[in-house]
Amino acid sequence: MARPDVRAELRAAADRSVRHPAYRRRPGWPEDHNVFACAFVLAGDHVAARERFEALGDLVTETPWRYLGDPGGICARMRQLAYA
Repeated sequence: MARPDVRAELRAAADRSVRHPAYRRRPGWPEDHNVFACAFVLAGDHVAARERFEALGDLVTETPWRYLGDPGGICARMRQLAYA
């Protein structure tokens, strides 16, 4: 995940979706940002992760965090890493 090419692909995917000017919040929108926040933290791209966490505020979804453990606890730890 931390390879430069993978990080670039993650940023490009976010640019085409959640960071795109045409992106609109629709029902379920927090999951989109949670998925990218998780991916960015796992990739070590804390600047991009912080952007997603800021977009989310305190909205935590089950996906993707449940794959790593307790969603609330894992998300909180990942958020701390992004802001460290």
